[in-house]
Amino acid sequence: MKSFYMIGFFLSVLFLAGLYLYTLFVSSSFSWGWLLAGFYSVLFIFYAGYKIKTSRNKSGGVKQ
Repeated sequence: MKSFYMIGFFLSVLFLAGLYLYTLFVSSSFSWGWLLAGFYSVLFIFYAGYKIKTSRNKSGGVKQ
């Protein structure tokens, strides 16, 4: 299950990097606040999911 979070995190980083390059070369009127908010929200989602998964495993929950 850990690999799922790593793959999702990697894909989200690739997506944001592509978005960054696209806005850098194509559009200069992009709001950087939205990009940062999206980046940190993705980071938080994966971090929270990972912490929930590890805490479930430690407390004798369902292991995957």
